Amino acid sequence: MFEVGSLRVDMGNPGLNSGCCTILSFVQIWFRGSLQGNQKIAAFVAPMYNINIVDTQNENIHKSTLLYDAGGWFLITMFFGVAFIGVALDYFWNYLILSLTLRWLHISVTRKRKIVYIAIITAFGLLIDWLHYELTWGTLVIGNLIVPAAFPKPGNQLGLEISTVLIPIALIGIVNYFASRLHLHLNAKNALVVGGIMAVFTAPWLILAFVLLNW
Repeated sequence: MFEVGSLRVDMGNPGLNSGCCTILSFVQIWFRGSLQGNQKIAAFVAPMYNINIVDTQNENIHKSTLLYDAGGWFLITMFFGVAFIGVALDYFWNYLILSLTLRWLHISVTRKRKIVYIAIITAFGLLIDWLHYELTWGTLVIGNLIVPAAFPKPGNQLGLEISTVLIPIALIGIVNYFASRLHLHLNAKNALVVGGIMAVFTAPWLILAFVLLNW
């Protein structure tokens, strides 16, 4: 949560991927100048991203959500584009780490194979990161299944919460190992190296930082 003038912006889900969190922070820059209420956009967009934008100068507002006009098309583009931009940033980061790792191992792989490989890894990575956040700090809801958070109040058990990142690291490493064996046709030794490096450098470190540091 942060404040800009009389506006209080509350991101109810700090576990958004790193690209989303970074772009959402730019709200501080764009909510300047003349601001006019636009409740229709708020009612549609705010529930999707679980954010609250409230005018604290109005004492009659309690829990209603208000979105202010800082350029209508900009807001629509920002809120609908953050997810795509976040996935794209994640994809290109994964691609960069894989390319550097393969170069270090002196392994030549066609660009097409790398593109497909990273698409697979990014999809599994997003799923793993989402499950990690929901099971650690959020509440996982799948149909009638409700799994409460292991740490409902982030930061209360800092050591244990940081240690939970070992779970997605292990899962990402396993996925990369088998994907590199089956799709890139690497031998077991090289697949282990690729899996280990990808696991460490593509783990949800930014999500961990955003949650525990309350950015």
